[in-house]
Amino acid sequence: MKNYRTYFLVAAALSFLAGCSHTYTPSVYNIEESRIPELDVKGNVNLVNSQNDTKEKYVKASGHKWEYTNKDITDGFNTLLQKEISLRDPNKEDGNNKKLISKVNKINCTVGFGSYVRKCSISVEIETGDGSLVKIEGSQGSPIFNTMEGSLDGTIAIAVIEALKHPDIVSYLGK
Repeated sequence: MKNYRTYFLVAAALSFLAGCSHTYTPSVYNIEESRIPELDVKGNVNLVNSQNDTKEKYVKASGHKWEYTNKDITDGFNTLLQKEISLRDPNKEDGNNKKLISKVNKINCTVGFGSYVRKCSISVEIETGDGSLVKIEGSQGSPIFNTMEGSLDGTIAIAVIEALKHPDIVSYLGK
């Protein structure tokens, strides 16, 4: 009986140390309409992912880890950005086509000991077609009972909101 208990404890300890692995793929988050002002976009907007970093990275919490690449996170950022641009300016006026070149450099969520809130952050660079470079640093607190995927999706949404409020981006889209 003692040997079975020892084996069980060793197996449980190894499972806890190894944790569970998940692959994180960004989902299209629904941003509340009032969070982003109306846009006056002249012409079509082409979004380009300039992130070449395909190295696997991890967000870890409670014995679990979520694998992602910055390239995949940038794809998710661009998908949500395109959706929000389309929703905020359904009647595009004639104008020159626009290009936004984006790169997510970092996304992370951490939980402090005894905390009930995940602190999530994101760092994004967006270059407009006229050469302006905009750096977005977004962060949010997300309750730990929220899924990690929901926390990460919400953090990407925060960066999209900040991008579509940034005066350089808003001005460029309206030219």
